[in-house]
Formats: sequence, C-alpha cells, structure tokens
Amino acid sequence: QLLSLLTWEELEERICGRRDIDIDLLKRHTEYGPGVDRNAPHIQYLWKTLEGFTQLQRRRFVKFAFAQERLPSTDEGFCHPKIRMLIKSSRYHSKKSANQDNALPHADTCFFNVEIPAYSSEEIMRKRLTTVVNLDWGMSGDDIGAEQSLQSVLASSAPRMPPQSQAQGRASRGTRSSSAQTGSSSTVGTALPNLAAVLNASASSNDPRQS
Repeated sequence: QLLSLLTWEELEERICGRRDIDIDLLKRHTEYGPGVDRNAPHIQYLWKTLEGFTQLQRRRFVKFAFAQERLPSTDEGFCHPKIRMLIKSSRYHSKKSANQDNALPHADTCFFNVEIPAYSSEEIMRKRLTTVVNLDWGMSGDDIGAEQSLQSVLASSAPRMPPQSQAQGRASRGTRSSSAQTGSSSTVGTALPNLAAVLNASASSNDPRQS
C-alpha cells in the first residue's frame, strides 16, 4: 500500500538517491581533514569548479571520489546512515619541491575521501578535475588503472616517431620501463614528465565550453 503512494520516480529517488548532484547539499556534508583550511583558495576553486560543471560531470566526479554516481537528496539522507565527503591534505603538501599544479587529485572511494592539490588558480583546478572525470580510474583515483589511463593519454598525444627513430626508441624503452616499475602508482600525478602539457590538452578537448 505504501508503494502505491509513490510514483516510480519518487521510489527510485528514495532507494537510489537523486540523479542530480546538489553542490550546496554536498558542501554542507563535507568535512576537512587536518591541515586543510575550508577557506583556502584551492578549496574555493574546487567548489566553484563543481558548481560550473554539468550534471554529467558532477556525477562523474562523485564516481571518481565515491565509486557511485548518486548521493542522498536530503540532509537527513546524508545523516542516516552517515555519509560525508572528506577533503584530505594533499600528499604533495609537505613536498616543497613538488609542483602541485602538475599533480592530479586522488580518492579513497571506499571512504569518500579526496585529496585536492593546492592548485594555483581556478583554471588549473578546472583542467585537472575535467581530466579526472573523463578518465576511467577503476575503483580508486590513485590505483594502477589511473596510471594506465594517463599512460594511454600520453601515448595518444605523443607525436609519431619517424621510422629511423623507432629502433632507437625500442632500445631505450627497456631502461625507461625498468625505472618506472620502481615508482609508486600513488605518485602518478608527478611521475610522468610531460603530464602538465598532456593534461592541458586533454582538458581543453573535453571542456564543454569549448564546443
């Protein structure tokens, strides 16, 4: 009898959550880890970027951060059971030599935790978030799937080598791959040498405002 009181859309929303992502609602249920100032410029860049995203991009961001595309539609839904997004301090924060503009966000999807590097501008934030929402990360924003996705972006963006250079490329590839295997996938944001240029190109090509 209770089911007959609801339309199928209302029933779907109660069971699965709202399809549209309400950024103001998400902001109210976001917590900030140690060392993260909610008023810091890069945190404000994050919210402005998410507010400017389409609903599709917002759902992809939630999938990147939480491995699902829907969130509760009310404050009560976030509280019972407890659901919140936690913004953690970036792993690059303590590395003074690291250029955070060249790093990517990371996520712990099981816990709805995200690490947002302290990007220097809203434009950089938009480009990096556009990149992560358009790549297939698997179950985590810092797993090996992320590295493979970025490697494929690099491969597709790299200029074709002339035939006489291919042999030299194959000869040197063993050295590069052996050194790459010693690295950690969690540092993929800074490990790839041409990352900044590739991310800029990728973001521009996927930016809906460019079309």
